[in-house]
Amino acid sequence: MSAWGDVIDNSRDARASRLDINVERTTTGVRTVVLTDDGDGMSETDMAKGIRGIGYTEKGLETGQHYGFGSTTSLPRLSDHCLVLSVRGGERTTCLLSTKLQTQLDTAETVTPHCTWTGTGTLLETTTEFLCPAARRKSLDTLIAFSPFSEADLLAQFTALGMRGTRVILWGSVEHEHQVLADDLQLRGEFEWAHERSLRSFLELLYYCDDRTTPSMQIVLRDSRVGNFAEPVVTDKDPAAAEN
Repeated sequence: MSAWGDVIDNSRDARASRLDINVERTTTGVRTVVLTDDGDGMSETDMAKGIRGIGYTEKGLETGQHYGFGSTTSLPRLSDHCLVLSVRGGERTTCLLSTKLQTQLDTAETVTPHCTWTGTGTLLETTTEFLCPAARRKSLDTLIAFSPFSEADLLAQFTALGMRGTRVILWGSVEHEHQVLADDLQLRGEFEWAHERSLRSFLELLYYCDDRTTPSMQIVLRDSRVGNFAEPVVTDKDPAAAEN
């Protein structure tokens, strides 16, 4: 559960006001766990620095910007495949993290495919601190070959994100190690306490809130809000419809 906490904390560090955690299927039928926030997002350079930061997190003390997002420590503990997509400044950046990619490529070079599109959906043609256009195209080819996403699928994910924010898509071992419930994700196995097996219970402890304590970030798990407080009373609905 600490891995979940590390990953979710990155959304709060990015000043997100809301984080949604859902279970979805790709167009090819692969079941995924998807985390989507409305935080500041990351540029191509920000994301590359975060992925490169193995074993530590880099924070800009002057700006408060946060890089690292638990990518090389916590995400691999949750699943053996992870796609990170982020929107910032009109640009759309993605990278693929996979514990199996290295062996599949059969290369001695550590490979973390990165790719960036402009706001209109065309591949970025400028050279940044980490990537040139040719490297982006090669990364995109690798990403498509070793993930259940086409380029059109990736761009559709960015459309769902909107103008800013980050989306993390997990697949593989996360499905085998978690039981999917109607409003929760629970670790398989025997655990003494609810917060050791239930993601919902863990989040309610980590981000406690009630009717007097405002949550620092609202979390919605499988379309059900996380928190120890009552849902707002809705008074403008048809009573007959409410009964149904």
